Amino acid sequence: MGADGGIVATSGIVPEAVVALYKAFQEGDYAEAKRIQYELVPLIALMFTVDFPDGFRVALKLRGFDVGYGRQPMSETYRTELDNLQEKLAPLIENMIGI
Repeated sequence: MGADGGIVATSGIVPEAVVALYKAFQEGDYAEAKRIQYELVPLIALMFTVDFPDGFRVALKLRGFDVGYGRQPMSETYRTELDNLQEKLAPLIENMIGI
């Protein structure tokens, strides 16, 4: 969406979608690249509803990589929030895997 490059944490969550976006762009299929980008936005936004990188850690766990919790102390309320986030992320990730 206008950048020359970047380190995309989302590519660790849904590499299938990020690679598809890149390929579409490289092939000049800008409409498809834009469509994929806009499908990624809700997933990315949801992962940022908690402190970074905790939302990405939750998403990684859904993909089978349990990287544990960060080193910062967490309240029981925040852990519950992360559990709730997992339920919200699961269908979005599942949708992005199929791209």
